[in-house]
Amino acid sequence: MHTIIEVGGSESFIYATVDGEGQPKSTVVLCAPWGYEHNCSYQSLRVLAATLAAQGHRVVRFDPLNSGNSAGDEAESGGLPTWRLSLRTVFDWARATGANGLVAVGIRLGNCALVSELDALDSAVLWDPPKSGSQISRGLRAKAVMWGHSQAPGAAEGSVVAGHMFPKVALETFAGFDLVPALDSSAVSTLVLTDDAKLVEQLQGLGGGSGRRGLLVESPSGTQAMLDVIAEESRVPEEILGRICSFVGLAHHPTFSMTEKALTTNVAVCGAHAPAYVERHQVAVEVPLHLVVTSPLIRRKFGTVLFVNNGVARSIGPGRAWVEISRRLAAHGIQSCRLDVSGLGESATRVGQSPNVHYPIEGIDDIRIACRAISGATVEPVIVVGVCSGAFLALDAAAYDESVVGAVSVNPAIYFVPDKKPQRRPRRANRPTNRVVRRVLYSRVGFKFEPMIPSIFWRCLDAVRLHPLPFRGVCRAGEAADISLILWDQDESVRQLDHHSPTWRKQIAATQSVRTDLVAGVDHSMFDARLRNVAEARIFELAQTVFEDC
Repeated sequence: MHTIIEVGGSESFIYATVDGEGQPKSTVVLCAPWGYEHNCSYQSLRVLAATLAAQGHRVVRFDPLNSGNSAGDEAESGGLPTWRLSLRTVFDWARATGANGLVAVGIRLGNCALVSELDALDSAVLWDPPKSGSQISRGLRAKAVMWGHSQAPGAAEGSVVAGHMFPKVALETFAGFDLVPALDSSAVSTLVLTDDAKLVEQLQGLGGGSGRRGLLVESPSGTQAMLDVIAEESRVPEEILGRICSFVGLAHHPTFSMTEKALTTNVAVCGAHAPAYVERHQVAVEVPLHLVVTSPLIRRKFGTVLFVNNGVARSIGPGRAWVEISRRLAAHGIQSCRLDVSGLGESATRVGQSPNVHYPIEGIDDIRIACRAISGATVEPVIVVGVCSGAFLALDAAAYDESVVGAVSVNPAIYFVPDKKPQRRPRRANRPTNRVVRRVLYSRVGFKFEPMIPSIFWRCLDAVRLHPLPFRGVCRAGEAADISLILWDQDESVRQLDHHSPTWRKQIAATQSVRTDLVAGVDHSMFDARLRNVAEARIFELAQTVFEDC
């Protein structure tokens, strides 16, 4: 169940997902890490929530204010006080809706607010918590450098880490954070999972060297495989999830006095900061697909911009770009929708489909279902927007679905070949490569020698349709819809296009409905503000061009 929790009776809101029904043993609140690490851990948190729910617990996952699908902009985040406000609001909501005991599980920066609110809990799990504010600052500075952002924490503008903004004023609120004294002063039953040897030694030295009563410290492996990688390579650490479930199940949770359950809602109306919009969470019926529809109070254009998630990330987009652009579109009277394709984010996995697949070929049909769910009986024109795998699916959707009148495709993996055919056999833009040829070209040997093969070889394969050149797929999508193709000039797809078909730019330019932007000096995943600005400009231009006035 997806629910909106109002903050302080204002127009600000927190987006939450609730797993588990009936009379739960206890309510478990999951405090996710910040920014890109949340993407890396999303599948693990979803598995943990489902496991705890199956054991009879009610599990709440939420986005703090100024993050994820909740209200506010990252640049306006107040840091630790805002996180604490969000957490207290969720705790109050849990009790008001009938919480039998209250437990919280925090991961990395998600532990900071949790440690400050320990006394409100019956038990807690701190998973890889930071030791101090200085460690948090050093960690963010290192990540900013790793992702190639010049702006480091402490600068006037704040920090950008993998497209997520951490303002200076927010960072300063963590300066006084100190984990060990906070745990020493609390009597709440707590499990700390960390591989930091110095932290383990400090925690075991509490209570005069005998250890604080009710404090367990363990050092399992697996967190690095979930967080310290790119999201597509993250792994679900089953050992850690199992230990958390065991601790939550064995901990003693006294029963609170029950109150009448409050009604929950999946609709938010926001107008506290600039233009107002209505945001609703819905599930498509044909396949349980999670949609977030952002509508202006007054629509000026007839049509919807559909954002597709990329890689294994959920539908908030790279660096939360889809959320922010959706709400800016609403300010101009344009409706938009954010889609989790099947097997990813909050959407269900189809029968026979492998979950957590980066390029689910079923996503082409998911876009069709989402288009129908948005418009209902009246078929609305749709512009599909995606980056990387989402951009790949956007091109195919443009060729497949007549309601798709445009696509903004950012760094599409146009050389990607799906592992299987889609169930409904759509008219794909990127036509498949012959199976035998594919096994040769996409083997380790094929990748090694590919740069040495002259372009005439690829043109011959294209002529006999054994390995169609991908720019043909772009042109094919352009025959059915207006296409805005945005490429990083150093992207692998651009290199392959230049090598396989040096004249691809001229051939695409001959298709009047395809516009190509080559952006220099940015990155593939749209974390760079310049690439994001180009994409947003093209989305607005295309919407103004192909959507009719209401």
